[in-house]
Amino acid sequence: MMEIVTVHYNTPDLLERLIRSSNAICEYPIRVIDGSDTESMQQATKAICDLFLNVTLEQHGWNIHHGRGLHHAISTSAFSLVLCVDSEVQLLDGIFRIFKYKTPLEGFCCDVNNHGMNVPQGQGILYLHPELLMVNADWYKSQPHHFIHHGAPAIDLMRHTSNAEKTCIPEELKKFYIRGGRGTVNRFGYNF
Repeated sequence: MMEIVTVHYNTPDLLERLIRSSNAICEYPIRVIDGSDTESMQQATKAICDLFLNVTLEQHGWNIHHGRGLHHAISTSAFSLVLCVDSEVQLLDGIFRIFKYKTPLEGFCCDVNNHGMNVPQGQGILYLHPELLMVNADWYKSQPHHFIHHGAPAIDLMRHTSNAEKTCIPEELKKFYIRGGRGTVNRFGYNF
């Protein structure tokens, strides 16, 4: 079985859009790792999550950041598969057909340097971005390197993972989801 996980920070409108889009196409449980850091945002996030029976909310009361939030979610998951989704993403019908379920990590790829910055293809680390990333949770828990950063949260894991353990989803399959910009970054900055 699988769960959908999103790390959330002060954007309850985007979170609601993600939850509604997911529930329109599947019945998978959704776990929200909430790092909202004001009482009003925490209350708004809770009110939205309370609308849905398949949503579990974990509020931390401080900005847990993307990498740490994903690490917490995957490390504590009771499911063998975790679909990591950025909170500004909307899932569309057909999204689950793009995954092959053959390697521990599946997602959209790019090449990056050691700091997570894009470089020309074939000249860096093969990086699967967690805006939409399927992770085998059992495999992840056995790894010595994990999600740690905001910005390029998976860089440490990707640097120490062989390319044979990664499946790149072709770019044309991005038609199965909508990324509504960079919601948190646009509103609040990188906030390291």
